[in-house]
Amino acid sequence: MKRLLAGCGVYLQGPDALQKVGVLLGKRGYRKIFLIAGRKAFGAAESRLMPELIKLDGFCTPTFFGGHCTAEEITRYANQAQKQQADCIVGLGGGKVMDLAKAAADEAGLPVFEVPASAATCAAYAPLSVVYNSDGTQHEIRFFDREVDGVFVDTQVIAQAPPRLLAAGLADAMAKACEYATMMPHVAYGTLPMGKYLGFRLAEAADEAIAVCALPAMESVHRREVSPFLEDAVCCAIACTGIVSGLGGFDGRGGARFAIAHAFNEVLRGKWFSPHQWLHGEVVAVGILAQMHANGTHLDQIAARRELFSRMGVPVTLKALSPTLSGEGIHLFEQEILRRIQVSGLQEKAVLEAIDSVTD
Repeated sequence: MKRLLAGCGVYLQGPDALQKVGVLLGKRGYRKIFLIAGRKAFGAAESRLMPELIKLDGFCTPTFFGGHCTAEEITRYANQAQKQQADCIVGLGGGKVMDLAKAAADEAGLPVFEVPASAATCAAYAPLSVVYNSDGTQHEIRFFDREVDGVFVDTQVIAQAPPRLLAAGLADAMAKACEYATMMPHVAYGTLPMGKYLGFRLAEAADEAIAVCALPAMESVHRREVSPFLEDAVCCAIACTGIVSGLGGFDGRGGARFAIAHAFNEVLRGKWFSPHQWLHGEVVAVGILAQMHANGTHLDQIAARRELFSRMGVPVTLKALSPTLSGEGIHLFEQEILRRIQVSGLQEKAVLEAIDSVTD
């Protein structure tokens, strides 16, 4: 039996999405809202979000979160929600708040609604949570048996966030097509499992759109304005990438995964640089260039992607991520990447060459 988790109960995006949260929850009969929020995100959203939430039961106090989404924190927040007899959990903030809200809701057996404060990842949409250790290194990925119940993306809030966050989200979105390609320069029906094949085609369309809209969208954020380019870029970073992530799970999640781009983030974070130094998508961007090289992508296409990333302001070399990563450190990094993606023989040689292509 295959399970397709590639959607969410409702996805609303636009400059007035915050005002819709309380209205929709009320229509569904939810009254006691357990709100998990990042402090900065709450400050940006409070005036438009809280009036409607407060109407539901006259009282809604946010529970603030600013740490790592650890197993202990997930259980703590799940217990709090149950103790308050909440009807649902609402997450408001960045990727770690999104992941915490999903995981706590899953543990508590409650619906979850996400209100992302940036487009830095697809965490608001994807049916999974990245769980960290207390030191900021990645511990595991939890996959859920149900989709997020609702996602509300207020593009006024996104336009006020630092441009760096949007750049990271767009870079992260461009990891999907090259990772699903799995060392294949050309993908056709039958070369991938059905879910990944459909995800690959959708991810290709997102890559095409991002190549055009990324820089104008970032200009909009620099001006703190909502524009059609920003709307398209945000849709690609959050909704489209979340759908692609769900499609990848249609054929099962067992076995090895050939994902150099995300393996870069998993191996480097907290080991070769501080967990807070680089955003997820900024690290993945360097891995994308390596993944494309390993896939046999034409050098002109790799050069174009590198140029786009450079103009977006995301790193394009390992040296930029960690100047101390050299010599024996590079060798240890290579071995850890090989261990995580589980390849051998000619594929191993291709991966090492790909890593070398992004070292300096």
